[in-house]
Amino acid sequence: MSKFTLVLNNTNTIGNNNSQFRYNFINGGFTVPPESEICVTQAVVPFSWFNCSQPVYNNATFTYTWYYGSGLSRNYTVVFPPGNYTVADFNYYLEQYFISQNQYFTNASTGLNLYFISLVTNQTYYANQIIFSPIPSSLPTGYSEPPAGFNYNNSTAYGYCNVGFTYTPRIIISSYTGVYGFGSLIGFLSGTYPSTPQLVSNNSLGNTIPNINPVSSIIMTCDIVKNSCTTPNNIIDSFSPANTIFGYNINYSSNFEKYVSLDTGTFSSLTITLLSQTFTPIVANDNNIMIQLTIKLGKFKPLSYRNFKINEVISLFKDETKPQE
Repeated sequence: MSKFTLVLNNTNTIGNNNSQFRYNFINGGFTVPPESEICVTQAVVPFSWFNCSQPVYNNATFTYTWYYGSGLSRNYTVVFPPGNYTVADFNYYLEQYFISQNQYFTNASTGLNLYFISLVTNQTYYANQIIFSPIPSSLPTGYSEPPAGFNYNNSTAYGYCNVGFTYTPRIIISSYTGVYGFGSLIGFLSGTYPSTPQLVSNNSLGNTIPNINPVSSIIMTCDIVKNSCTTPNNIIDSFSPANTIFGYNINYSSNFEKYVSLDTGTFSSLTITLLSQTFTPIVANDNNIMIQLTIKLGKFKPLSYRNFKINEVISLFKDETKPQE
């Protein structure tokens, strides 16, 4: 059998997702005989896709309810910019949002800010946790309020909660689909947390497994592969970004050659596509990949070895068997 090595890099990129690559064969065509196979020898793929993106995953926004006055409330929608976030990153961005809305106090001694919603990881329960604190009815002792005034935003001073109405804020998670949505990222089903208004501190523990990495596995497909054991039938290989830090390269090489069958025919190109474990295209930011493929061609069988139906054989000699006139 003949073997060929193909190498794809960023010059082979097609489309807008930086996850599809096309190799054009020399002279415009490559003939693949029966019993030909292909395998991935090596792959270097930058870990460059975000885990939080509203256009891609619909998982970058949630709403919280803030109470003020005599039990009055107002909803605020937080939209996270596309990025790769940890739970601590989400909490930090949320704190910056509270600062922009003047919904915080500063400890006069330590200089640390006091916030009323915090998102933390609870490793004991393999979950995330949201901690809510009551919004006070006056300035707490030992703290100062923002220069513009507490809860001053949009040119309006909403002020404190009144006595008897020191509710905690509440979070509304409306986007959860099992795989995508902000609730999926942090491990909360759709709903309002806490479910009813609270006058004392409240801890809401996540009620589903967090899916902080929407792409947990990379599935590689090839458009000229004919893998009859899988669905879809064009899967060539798969690997995981586990233990790779965002921004670094995922280095994959198989411990053994995992050949899969190629379709037969003559092809002008082959296309490699990187999918997530849900078979959706990965939307990457960096296309500086290197994928090495090995093609092992089957033997071209001579005409005399090919299988013909008996009718085809008779037709070859049909004219010669006619009686002469």
